[in-house]
Amino acid sequence: MKLEIINRVGSSIVDLLISVAMPLVIFKNIGFNINISYLYCGVLYITLLVLLPIITKGYTIGKYLFNLKIYSKDSTSVSPIQILYREVAKLMYTIPLLGLILVLFSFYLINTTPNNQGIHDTFANTKVIKL
Repeated sequence: MKLEIINRVGSSIVDLLISVAMPLVIFKNIGFNINISYLYCGVLYITLLVLLPIITKGYTIGKYLFNLKIYSKDSTSVSPIQILYREVAKLMYTIPLLGLILVLFSFYLINTTPNNQGIHDTFANTKVIKL
């Protein structure tokens, strides 16, 4: 397995921990209503994975920690619409069973394509580069 996929998975895990897992655990332990907790995590997820890369021109917290950056396929700065397309395309990974197959296929593509593009990167015409 190439280092590229390990860095990208690590980056995604950090982003999901910060935006979903940790807040849910904290809210559960302090007694928040679970529906309000899910709403908050949804807003935090959108903020961290859509708005933050738009503001920082390609970084999420996880990508920053793993020294990765999202670029347009032609190596220019990523546009806000590309970030939005990329995150919308990732919704396909949440489809039960099919999502797992798509994630595995995306890992395969990241390891074998010249630009290390997953399905969501191909859809949004983006790539992730190790700096």
